[in-house]
Amino acid sequence: MKIKHIRVFKKSLPIPGGKITIGQATLSELDSTIVQLISDCGAIGWGETCPIGPTYAPSHTLGARAAIMEMGPGLIDAPISPVLLHRKMNSLLNGHSYAKAAFDIAAHDLIGKRVGMRVADLLGGATTERVPFYFFIGVGDVDEVVRSVKEAQAGGYVRIQTKIGGRPVDQDIEVIRKVGEALKKGMRWAVDGNRSLTVRDAIFLSQQCRGLPFVLEQPCNTLDEIAALRGRVQHPVYIDESGVDLATVVQAASSGLCDGFGMKVTRIGGLRPMSTFRDICEARSLRIPAMIAGEAI
Repeated sequence: MKIKHIRVFKKSLPIPGGKITIGQATLSELDSTIVQLISDCGAIGWGETCPIGPTYAPSHTLGARAAIMEMGPGLIDAPISPVLLHRKMNSLLNGHSYAKAAFDIAAHDLIGKRVGMRVADLLGGATTERVPFYFFIGVGDVDEVVRSVKEAQAGGYVRIQTKIGGRPVDQDIEVIRKVGEALKKGMRWAVDGNRSLTVRDAIFLSQQCRGLPFVLEQPCNTLDEIAALRGRVQHPVYIDESGVDLATVVQAASSGLCDGFGMKVTRIGGLRPMSTFRDICEARSLRIPAMIAGEAI
């Protein structure tokens, strides 16, 4: 099969509740880009990329669309094979994995429809039919965050992710301690800094919250900063935004830089590289709490 037509669509996704604060950004909606691939045999596949604003990661919506438009003409008549498609995209544009992911996802969707298989089965098979989501709570004051935690638990969620950062660290420590008091036994809990803490504040926060059962997710901006706090914090450390490609994943896994990853499908380039990422983490016994297209956890 080959690509014969490409269509691109824009879709605005309002934030439930009106707005959400993540690290250093407050968002009221997400601007998603949807790609439709039509093959020479008439099969259709859909893919999507949805950067979380312009400051969450080195990606943004207008950049995704520009990259898609740059690659699009060169992809006409390209084979709809994930490996060959990535090679073709890389020959047309350096980097911009978050834009290439939309084509990759659409190709998997198209192939699955063509052969009558779920994409999960194309990637090796589903290990479960139900995936527990993290209930995602933005940066807020103590009462607001604790209320959201209690509502999530009452609604049946068994995993919580609380956002921190972008304010004095003492406020984050107060929120974390109160959340710890509100959590039921057995809840999985991630505290996500979204790159916004200094090394000093990340270490201080972890020490002040010693004994609380959470994972500290991407507290600082760079891998060098993560390395500087490694061994000086009291909690497991996950890498999220800094996991920009497979080479970085290999480096982090081989050096013992982290205890796991929170990886987004679009950041790493789509489902094909994500399956490789999955296998690397499994080989190194590293946790993967989230393999998703956006921060909807």
